[in-house]
Amino acid sequence: DWIDLRSATHQVLEELYPDLETRIWPHHFDTGALKVVEEKNGDTLRTIGFGLAIPDDICSEHYLYVSAWTRDGRLDIPESESKHTIWNKNGFQGAVLPVSAIQHQEDITSFFESSEEQLMKVLKQ
Repeated sequence: DWIDLRSATHQVLEELYPDLETRIWPHHFDTGALKVVEEKNGDTLRTIGFGLAIPDDICSEHYLYVSAWTRDGRLDIPESESKHTIWNKNGFQGAVLPVSAIQHQEDITSFFESSEEQLMKVLKQ
């Protein structure tokens, strides 16, 4: 199941974000990609990360995530718009979708797209 889920997530990330490098992050063992939203003079100021993570203190089961980061740390994370998406506002800032809520590969695509859309609004404030 993990291989299928990781493969499906990798495929969706490659399709949605062909210009980003999808890889396994060695410090978290998650499959993910990082999108630089804003940089100035070579310094990264805002990013959005996408991925599939193993269970940890954020979620007790495998989960998809879309996270935002700013150099100054200020973000106004939205409230959940879906019964399955969990929005975190402390520490990890972004959206989480437990894999138990995924029925089809389209659910992965939809989660990444809708969460990115919400976080882009936050990052542009």
